[in-house]
Amino acid sequence: MWLMLAIVFGPLVLPLAVNALLHDRPGLFERLSNGRRGTGSVDVLAGTDGSPEAESACRSAIHMLGSRLGRLTLAAVVDYDVVVGSGLAEENERARTGLMRTADATGLRPEALLLSGRPAEVLRKYAVEEGYDLIVVGRRGHGASRVLLGSVADALARGGEVPVLIV
Repeated sequence: MWLMLAIVFGPLVLPLAVNALLHDRPGLFERLSNGRRGTGSVDVLAGTDGSPEAESACRSAIHMLGSRLGRLTLAAVVDYDVVVGSGLAEENERARTGLMRTADATGLRPEALLLSGRPAEVLRKYAVEEGYDLIVVGRRGHGASRVLLGSVADALARGGEVPVLIV
């Protein structure tokens, strides 16, 4: 009986498994603007959700690094696991708007990217794959929680190959 069930339902599970593997892979969803590289050698990936904390973190990194700042990339991450069925277009537009507002607030011309996946994982993997020297995030984002660190900052603080600055 189990063998018959496996034969009948097994082929149905394969496309779902493949889709889950492809969906979980972090990816570039959209490049909103190309940046201009600074004169320094420190490449920074700043995660932003359009919150004041994210803008403050980005400005702090720019101020701290000064002339050592090389490539500055702002990245907003759309977590499709959260927004599936609940207004994906609204989430994409909110991410784009927040990203461009933060880019304007820097006073520089950073690269602006919209990425897809789970925010902490995507930022960490993208930073490693693209050779960034530092990840910068605000300590809390748009979430309603009043804990010391937001979920993305907390996950990034737990370590990885690229150092993280949480402001």
